[in-house]
Amino acid sequence: ELVLPGTYRLRMTGNGSTTGNYAFRLLDLASATAITPGTAVSGTLNPANSSQLYRFDVTAGERFYFDRSANAGGDTYWRLLDPYGRPVWGPSGIGGDIDVTTLAYSGSYTLLVEGRYYVGGSASYSFNVQPVSDDTAALTLNTPTSGTIAAPGQRDIYTFTLADARRVVFDSQTNLGSLSWSLSGPRGTVTADRSFQGSDSADGSSIYDLVAGDYTLVIDGVSDTVGSYTYQLID
Repeated sequence: ELVLPGTYRLRMTGNGSTTGNYAFRLLDLASATAITPGTAVSGTLNPANSSQLYRFDVTAGERFYFDRSANAGGDTYWRLLDPYGRPVWGPSGIGGDIDVTTLAYSGSYTLLVEGRYYVGGSASYSFNVQPVSDDTAALTLNTPTSGTIAAPGQRDIYTFTLADARRVVFDSQTNLGSLSWSLSGPRGTVTADRSFQGSDSADGSSIYDLVAGDYTLVIDGVSDTVGSYTYQLID
């Protein structure tokens, strides 16, 4: 960060006897294009070895899923900087999503989309900085429970309390392998990241002896999976 006003000098030198042409830009993060989380963004790097800057405002503690939807051409990376110019994540290839990230500071975050130095032509990309908000509800045993993971990165969190020890069975009624569930309680993790397609019948077993206490069952999508589900926890 250049904190003082005044004149600065940027010097280019060759390695040894190297000579040649060069091109560059010095970008001011304050000039980044403002985007709205939850709104799809598309752009083009032309040339493909150039960079584009985006910014969005955050309140400390907000959570976001960085959902890459398309890219073509070039060799493009993206990274996120906090309001103080420090890296939050990246650089990462823009061919994949960045999972849910909790942003610690209030202020303006900068998202850089950057092409590698050696590529030519142009490169296109699309992404969405998706706000993430979890849903929480009480779980009733022996009753079918239905819900929907409506946005990438969202979790549905169910809680229940056992007054005494019980043996329970997880009954999946959902044919969607990219939705998973996890169960934790007084003794820590009971099971984690179980696929809805691999939890019961010929495809798996989910029978657990649980002690008395408070439990949390979490439904989550793999990567940017969204979709509806139904299950029962039977004692």
